[in-house]
Amino acid sequence: MRMTTFLLAATVIAAGCSSSGIRNPIPRRGDVVVVNDRQPASGARPRGLHVPKGHYPPPGQCRVWYPGTPPGRQPAPTRCSALIGRVPAGAFVLYNERAYDSKHDWAREKKERPGSVPDVIVEVISGKGDGRAKATAAKGKKSN
Repeated sequence: MRMTTFLLAATVIAAGCSSSGIRNPIPRRGDVVVVNDRQPASGARPRGLHVPKGHYPPPGQCRVWYPGTPPGRQPAPTRCSALIGRVPAGAFVLYNERAYDSKHDWAREKKERPGSVPDVIVEVISGKGDGRAKATAAKGKKSN
């Protein structure tokens, strides 16, 4: 009986130390997109997003980013004017090294904090483009 208990305990310990056991399923932060969905009760602040370096579009272009989709499966960067009115709720727009939450009211934020939000982001996310920001976005300039 003692020998059986000893062998059983030794087997459990050996299995727990085995390299073929369960590995840590949490990937490194640099390899994943992290979305902070926690919002204040007022919903006044946008969700946060961490996008790995190298996945932002070139200056002046935009990229739709879907949380939960691997970086290699995200849509390619494109002209910002091509995205006006085409960004689904819950997605983000990457522009000039920043991620803009499509659930947030960027037009209101721009009005409350002048110079904080580029015109092109307001046009792309609201779907109400007047052509003013399209030209500056295509040239790679930040429009405010």
